[in-house]
Amino acid sequence: MADEAVRSAQHVLNMCIRALDFLPPVDMNFGDFLRAIITADCELVPDDERNYRVILIEAFRNRGIYPDGIKTLSVESLRWQKIEMKTNQLKTQFGHFQKLLIEFLRDKPNAFKNRDEYYKEHRSFRQILHQRLFDKFDNSLEFEELTGLVFNSSEFLKMNIEPSSNSNFPKYFVQSLAFNRRVDFNGKINNQAVISIVQKRKEKVFIEEGIEEEITFNGGVTLIFDLDSTQLLYAIKKDIRDEERLEKRKNYVKNLISDIDDNPLRMSFDTSSFYGPFASLHNSKH
Repeated sequence: MADEAVRSAQHVLNMCIRALDFLPPVDMNFGDFLRAIITADCELVPDDERNYRVILIEAFRNRGIYPDGIKTLSVESLRWQKIEMKTNQLKTQFGHFQKLLIEFLRDKPNAFKNRDEYYKEHRSFRQILHQRLFDKFDNSLEFEELTGLVFNSSEFLKMNIEPSSNSNFPKYFVQSLAFNRRVDFNGKINNQAVISIVQKRKEKVFIEEGIEEEITFNGGVTLIFDLDSTQLLYAIKKDIRDEERLEKRKNYVKNLISDIDDNPLRMSFDTSSFYGPFASLHNSKH
C-alpha cells in the first residue's frame, strides 16, 4: 500500500510540474493551474485509465475553485484549446518564427548540458526573438487577437502602454524561453519550445478624494510550439485589453490598501478577491 501511495504521489507531482509550462505568464490563479494540469497531462497521457484528471478536477471543485469562463468542470472543457490559424498569412509568419527556433537548437546541440552556457545563449536568443516578433507581426491584428498583446502602433498610447526605443511601437519583452523534450508513455519523444511574452500598461486607481495610486497592469501570452510538426499548439493568454480583469485588479488594490489603512497587521483573504478563493484552501476540511 505504501508503494502504491508513493507512485500515486509521484505521478501527481509530475502532473503539477509539467503544468508550469502551460500557464499564462502573468496574473495566473488556481483556476489557470487546474487547466494547465489537465492540458499538460492530456498531451503526454491521452488515456487516463486511472482517472487522475477527474479526481483532481473534483478536488478543485470541493475547494470552490472554478476557472473563469468555464461553465462545466470536465476534462474537455478545462483543456486549453489548440490553435487553429485563421489566415494563411499568420500561418506563414509563425512558420518562419518556428524555423528560427529549430535553427537555434541545431546550431546549439549542447544547450541543455551546461547551465551557464544555457543561460548566456538563451538570453542572447531572446533578444533575437524580440526583434523577430517586431519584424514579423508589426501592426498585425491577427497576432493581437491570438496573443492578447497590442502590436498596433496607433492604439498603444491610448492604453497607457510605454513606447519602445522605436517610439512608434509599444514596448514588450520576451520574458522566458525553454526547450523541452518529454517522453510519453509510448516512448515517443516530444520536442517543444515554450515562449512567454509580456506587456505592461500603467493605470490609476482611485482610492478616495484627492488620492490615486498608480498600478502596473500586465498582459502576456505563453506560446507553445511543437518542433517536430512545426506547429503552434497553444497560445495561453491574459489579454492586456481585458477591461473586466483590469477592474478586478483595481478593486483588489483599492480594498487591499483600505484593509491595511484600517489595520496594518491584517491582510484580506476575501474569497472573491482578484487572486481567487485562497481562504477556502485554508478552511477546507476535504
